[in-house]
Amino acid sequence: MPPRRNRRPTTMTSTRWRAVTLAAMIAFAIAAASLTAAAPSSADEVEIIDSETVYALMDAEGEQRKTIVVNWTQVHATGVVTIEDPANITDLESLTDGFEPQLSNGMVRWSADVDGSADFFYRGVTEEPLPIELSVAYTLDGRRVSTAELAGASGRLRIEISVVNKLRREEQISFDGSLDVFKQRTEEYWVPLLCIAQVKLDGTRFTNIDAGNAPLTITGDEMAYMLMMFPQDEDSAAIEMDGHDIEIQPIVVTVFPNMPGEADLDFADDLDEMRVGIDGLVQLSEAHVSVLDAVLQREEDLSALSGLETASADFAELADGVGRMRDGANGLSQLSSAQTAYLDGVVGGIDAGRFDDIGQLQEALGLLADGIADLKNGTDALLALLDGQIELMQQLRTSNATMLALAEDRATAYPTDVTSTVLAVGLAQQQQLVSVITSGGVVYEQPVPGIDSTREGLAEISKGLGETHQAIRQLETEAAALRQIPTAFRQIESALVVLRDGGTVAGEQLPGLRTTSTGLHSVSTGLAELERGLAGATASVAELEALPGMLRELFGTLQALKSGGPVRGERLPGIKTTIEGLEGLSSGLGSGVDDARAGDELTDRMEQAAREYDTFLGKPEGAQGNLNFLLRLDGIEKDG
Repeated sequence: MPPRRNRRPTTMTSTRWRAVTLAAMIAFAIAAASLTAAAPSSADEVEIIDSETVYALMDAEGEQRKTIVVNWTQVHATGVVTIEDPANITDLESLTDGFEPQLSNGMVRWSADVDGSADFFYRGVTEEPLPIELSVAYTLDGRRVSTAELAGASGRLRIEISVVNKLRREEQISFDGSLDVFKQRTEEYWVPLLCIAQVKLDGTRFTNIDAGNAPLTITGDEMAYMLMMFPQDEDSAAIEMDGHDIEIQPIVVTVFPNMPGEADLDFADDLDEMRVGIDGLVQLSEAHVSVLDAVLQREEDLSALSGLETASADFAELADGVGRMRDGANGLSQLSSAQTAYLDGVVGGIDAGRFDDIGQLQEALGLLADGIADLKNGTDALLALLDGQIELMQQLRTSNATMLALAEDRATAYPTDVTSTVLAVGLAQQQQLVSVITSGGVVYEQPVPGIDSTREGLAEISKGLGETHQAIRQLETEAAALRQIPTAFRQIESALVVLRDGGTVAGEQLPGLRTTSTGLHSVSTGLAELERGLAGATASVAELEALPGMLRELFGTLQALKSGGPVRGERLPGIKTTIEGLEGLSSGLGSGVDDARAGDELTDRMEQAAREYDTFLGKPEGAQGNLNFLLRLDGIEKDG
């Protein structure tokens, strides 16, 4: 017996066909063994049905010894009919009385006068190879044993019957695959051969029999199990039992060229519809990714909000600057008050009667010149202080303008953000107040001079004091002009009064030190209000500092939703992962639909191949063929 070959598994597995019922097998066997045909419709018609039964005699392990073919030819005709039946046989023997066929050159020939119908039987021995290889393995208590060792033994017996199909085919099939895409494949299959092994067991020798779902018939003490196999390209079946004094009756394996029946599970269309739905989900998910891409493109806008994270500190710095300006304004106000008091003393001290003689007058002029020089120095110091205050106010205006632009941009970008709107309005008011402090304007419906005006007035006063000082020095040196001293003193007194109380100088109306002091006090009050407003704004802006971080977290979550990533400590799959999964599922469904429809087409081809395999040795031209095989394995008996 040739060794068993390792065959590759195919998609057409044997378990797929074991659901065939015994009733179906018996019905098929009866149909194959008792074919009938209607009489021809006219005398000229000849109908031939050529049925071959191939008997193979084998030893108990499947080693073939002899093959006998029994041919049954049914002829339906009227008149003399000559039959030529191809048959590569020897030992031709007629099995019908009066029927004498002749064998010549591999052809069995005979002529007969047929009146309606006639049956002709003959047999012969052939060397043609069977379409299958059969082998039987016997295992006793888990150990492979020979038939000689098995006879008369006892133990747990396993009989495994293996069948190898030798009728391999390879064809290109065409089918409408998933989504009705035309496809072609080259498929390998074997001509369907349904094999039924009948194992008869003596119930007095065997118990605890396990034959799976094999059909069983019982006659007295005899049990007959039908082990079914469908080799594509090989298959096997097994039966196990406890036995004592073992003897086994001959095993008969019947082989039919036939495609076993199976449930019609045509679900390819449903899978294809499911794939269309899944493809729609893929498109929907891709649209979601497009939406997320559009949103994530705005992430670069976060840089415009980076200033909010330091806005509170900027406002605090601005409030500190305003506080320093307020302190400076208070100092200027106090200086102006002191200068006014000083001028009061100077003006009160001017008395022309005290200079009756020239010596006293010259001395007084010297003192006066010195005092005016001191006053001019003080005025110049005040001018320098005002220059510093003006520079500080310009810096404040520039800083406030930057914050105002940022607040207005924020209010424009987020019109529903009340805090940004209020901040923008407050900064605009503060900008106006700084402008009033610097250049003058109207505060609470009252005109207020600015530091610029004060500075210009003081500059004029300084210039006047300088000129006065030069004049007094001139008076001091020019004795001839001493008579003009009282007038000069009156002019000086008048100038000092203007410096103190304000008045007209060189045709221009100038504020006095009293007005400057009052204005600086108002400036200090306004700066205090501004400082309090900035402190309140600092607290409001501090609430916005968290906004950029919140938006960054939001964009990070959206990015994770799109492509997957960590969200609050957990790594989550993204929509792209969903798309990949759905695409894989769609592809898998497409492959499943392709396989199902290719399987349907392959099944049709196999059914056709089974129908076409209707002769073993050949059949008369035009005849309908029928073919089955009976393989008989020797039994196992004890010697003697």
